[in-house]
Amino acid sequence: MPKKPHQKLTKKAEEYIEEIYRLQKGKRVARTSELAEKLDVALGSVISTIESLERKGYVIHQPYREVKLTEKGLKIAMEDCFSNMGRRRGRECLKRKKCPNWFHACLN
Repeated sequence: MPKKPHQKLTKKAEEYIEEIYRLQKGKRVARTSELAEKLDVALGSVISTIESLERKGYVIHQPYREVKLTEKGLKIAMEDCFSNMGRRRGRECLKRKKCPNWFHACLN
């Protein structure tokens, strides 16, 4: 079984990437203060994790402005949507346009 390219990411890091994705999709912008609120963690913890994700190439952080997913980060967010459903089922439901609501919410 091939390894996921982000297998070394912690569950916490994946949660941050998923939440950034949701905020970007909803507002087009994710801010560290919003991440702290949504993930119920201290702002310092968010900044520390974001800096780590930036060093690894998953996000771009503009201090006092916003956090954006890179292509690498976006790929992780999308893979997590598919892995929740199963890759084959995910592709099939997209083709048929009959996906569960939670799957659409993950993509939108």
